[in-house]
Amino acid sequence: MPFVVKYAVIPSDETEMMVIVQDGGIATCHHNGSHILAEYYQDRIEKENVGSEEFWDILAEGKMYCKDWEEKQTWDEEVVKDMLEWLYVSTVDVVFVKCELDFKDNDAVKNFITED
Repeated sequence: MPFVVKYAVIPSDETEMMVIVQDGGIATCHHNGSHILAEYYQDRIEKENVGSEEFWDILAEGKMYCKDWEEKQTWDEEVVKDMLEWLYVSTVDVVFVKCELDFKDNDAVKNFITED
């Protein structure tokens, strides 16, 4: 039986969004003036940092990998799939299950992150 991993896509618009997985992994993308640029954060966000003013600074303290999507002007499911596959690498079969999440609701985000 495959392992289930919850994730949420939090769009700002057609050129900017964030993917968060249940273990606190985060990737973002935006239009850099030329094309879509994806940013994959190696560190996971911890529950106690959700909603803090230093949220993005804490993530930026770790390594971040970037990927240029030179052929894309907007994000799409291919970008989301790439983010998920980078954020959650597994040696067993994984099924990604999309969930709704209001990123502005700190309690909802804390409940979404499982930390196990």
